[in-house]
Amino acid sequence: MRVGVMLGGCAAAAALLVGSAACSAGGSATSGPTLGATALGPPLTTTTQIAEWLREKTGECAQAEQRTMEQFAEFLGPLRTKLYAPYVAEWATCKVGPYERLGLVVFHRDRLAEFQKSWQAARASGEVGDDPDFGFGNGFALSGTLGLESLGLHHLRCSPAADSASTANSAPAADGAPTTDGGSTANSGSATGGTSTAESGTEDGGGHTLPAEAPGCVYIQPPGHHH
Repeated sequence: MRVGVMLGGCAAAAALLVGSAACSAGGSATSGPTLGATALGPPLTTTTQIAEWLREKTGECAQAEQRTMEQFAEFLGPLRTKLYAPYVAEWATCKVGPYERLGLVVFHRDRLAEFQKSWQAARASGEVGDDPDFGFGNGFALSGTLGLESLGLHHLRCSPAADSASTANSAPAADGAPTTDGGSTANSGSATGGTSTAESGTEDGGGHTLPAEAPGCVYIQPPGHHH
């Protein structure tokens, strides 16, 4: 499921997004190996910067509206809010086809590993049956995934940690994943987590794979992105 209100002519709008966007993925200069979110492209630390970046890449997101965390809960539903919200610094929405309301989310950079471990624990306990459903960049994410690999964004895949079930709520719950209408619905399907053995710069199913901050988690860029 994907977050945002679905516009008419989704396929054409998605094609426009894919065709007009350029890949921004790439490492940044550091004193050592480039790992985790730092390897995902330029750091965007405010929703204003994300909106400007989107306008450059797509010609859309003309007006980003700052949102409250109460609205974040309405946007994602209670379970996804529980897993995302503690690690979110700020968020906003704007219109980028095919999304009427695309979420622009800035994370607390020093809590990315904690966020990933929390999701691993929820996976291990059965609280959720899938991975995080945002498209991730360097310290930020977009709530949609359709066509966003063309922007150089990555999916986050986390294998459930064997010893993490005790740290999560063991009661299974329906996990709302993003839709194109801004709400969330129950997702009864499950997906396998990312492998913990991925190395920086490797390919996974034709996509680019990089280690994430937490062991057992990787950032995967699906095939189809443009440079």
